[in-house]
Amino acid sequence: FSKEGFFYNKRYFKNKKLDINDYIVETNVTSMRYSNLMQEAFGDKGKDPFLVLIDAEGFDCKIILGMGKNSPFLPQQMIFEHKSCQKKEKVQTFQYLQSLGYTVQKADNANAVAWRSK
Repeated sequence: FSKEGFFYNKRYFKNKKLDINDYIVETNVTSMRYSNLMQEAFGDKGKDPFLVLIDAEGFDCKIILGMGKNSPFLPQQMIFEHKSCQKKEKVQTFQYLQSLGYTVQKADNANAVAWRSK
């Protein structure tokens, strides 16, 4: 996990004469597959989620590329941050979503939306 997001606001801390490191806590995080997370959240209800918002501090594209093509939990709509993805990974992510039937569009310099009709 990267502290990069915190350092984005480094100037704010400096102006307030605060040490940014006093506000960072390192912790272990359990990771899980997208399908396992959705299974835990939705169970066997047989419905895919309507909207999934991904904001994973630079891992958004990796999460999307890890979604199985046959996952029963592919959402109708998705919002994700593309600005932290490597250029090649961003292209792969957009192409992968398109191969799954999504229309993908950059919403701004940081975020993208993807939607599909059933």
